[in-house]
Amino acid sequence: MAATKFRCPRCRTLLEKGAGAFVMGWAGYKPRHDDPLPPSVTCPRCACAIPTAPMVAGEFDEKPDWFTPLALALSGAAGFAWRYGCGRGAGESWGVAFASLCALVGAATVFDRARAALKKRG
Repeated sequence: MAATKFRCPRCRTLLEKGAGAFVMGWAGYKPRHDDPLPPSVTCPRCACAIPTAPMVAGEFDEKPDWFTPLALALSGAAGFAWRYGCGRGAGESWGVAFASLCALVGAATVFDRARAALKKRG
């Protein structure tokens, strides 16, 4: 399903698609050589030229965040295990939960950036 918003591939600014771009993406638009569309649109923040065809096709669409709830659940489990499994105090268990949350979110960010760099290359 097409989204009404997309992110600039360079600066990650959230931008809004026009009604025509949204409808073409929703209808499964495939670019052709004789299209009247401009080859790119410009990001207002960083002046990056965003290719029109991938933008309409949904390659830059805002994706739902699945990792943050997972990271919160895993860090809560780590804090719970530290509190009751190791017999530590409540302050230490909150510290362990916070540290594990930071580590998980940091690892996810590194993974996303590495995946984007590999996708750009080939």
